[in-house]
Amino acid sequence: MAKFAAWVVARRLRRVSCITLVFLLPLVGFVSAAVVVLATNVKGPREALIDCLLALAALSVLMLLAGGGIVTLEITAALVIWCTSVGLAFLVGHYGSLTLAMQAAVLLSVLGLLVFVGWIGDPMIFWRDLLELFAELSRQAAGTAINPLSRESFEQLAPIMAGIMASAVLLALVLALLLGTWWGCGLRGSSFAAMFRNLHLGYVIGTFATIAGIAAILGLQPIAENVLLVLGTGFAFQGLAVIYWWSGSKQWPKGWWVALYFPLLLGPVARISEIVLLVAVGFIDNWYRLRPGREDMV
Repeated sequence: MAKFAAWVVARRLRRVSCITLVFLLPLVGFVSAAVVVLATNVKGPREALIDCLLALAALSVLMLLAGGGIVTLEITAALVIWCTSVGLAFLVGHYGSLTLAMQAAVLLSVLGLLVFVGWIGDPMIFWRDLLELFAELSRQAAGTAINPLSRESFEQLAPIMAGIMASAVLLALVLALLLGTWWGCGLRGSSFAAMFRNLHLGYVIGTFATIAGIAAILGLQPIAENVLLVLGTGFAFQGLAVIYWWSGSKQWPKGWWVALYFPLLLGPVARISEIVLLVAVGFIDNWYRLRPGREDMV
């Protein structure tokens, strides 16, 4: 991977092409932002921003040639994700702290969620109508009279859809940050593992999560569940950091990570259960330190 990273970052044309084309691919679009992170780490934020602007122009041309009604949405999403990735990568490079960048990503995602909810007014109505439209388009595309989603499903998903979408954005940002930083560390010869194992969201975000959790349980604020989803996504990565810290500290046998990620392939119940467990581990570590001497871990 170090050879691939060195090859991509060496020429602007390669970086811009990779940023543009990979963004259009399903499931792996975050790799596009990872190249932005890598470019920021190696070439600096100014060069990375130029790459993003050129990639944005190329993406606009490709989207217009392909047609479709979501060009503006795609361009806006690319602009937000790429520029945010430059900022997060700058924090890692300038301060040498993956934790600081992660904290910024989580707080920005929560802020974006709150701004979006304030902008659309009633998120319940907005998402219910959007889900109904999606279901109708899916039904027409499938050529069947069967509705893929029931009315009850709309009512259950609509209240938390804003949180789900904000969590998805945060997930893409964090995956891009981790992958791009890993590539950059490989080129510089520094330890990405040490940075990740020391990941710690801190007491401010922990306090926000506690307040949001209490509000969600008591039903005091409808937006609390959505905020909790975003914060939980951040703590899931801290839970992963705890697991990797213990694997290095106790020298677990090679291949142990198969047992960690295998449940994610077993279905929604096993997947959700493991994610909830990781969130719990991360949240507990945030207050009680499950990693003794965490700062000194290499």
